[in-house]
Amino acid sequence: MANTTAIKREIKEQFDQNASSGGYFGSTWFVDSATGNDSYSGKYQDKAFATLSGGISAASAGDTIIVASGHSETLLASLEISKAVRIIGQGWSRR
Repeated sequence: MANTTAIKREIKEQFDQNASSGGYFGSTWFVDSATGNDSYSGKYQDKAFATLSGGISAASAGDTIIVASGHSETLLASLEISKAVRIIGQGWSRR
């Protein structure tokens, strides 16, 4: 397993570098458990991934993952994020 402290330091450095260059200009990925499928591209809301894992796997450092309102998934193991990505929820709903 990777050194957690080193990973946290690297993620912070990547965020600091993005912030100092004027913000985040990476790709945007979409996740929606209701309508998504991990075989989709994830690049558009109507072609969203079904799982956070799908979005995280596709993303690179500096990218943004937008999670649909009402998204729901059961994680059977911990989900490790080892790159500097933003994960933004679109709100909440009761599905």
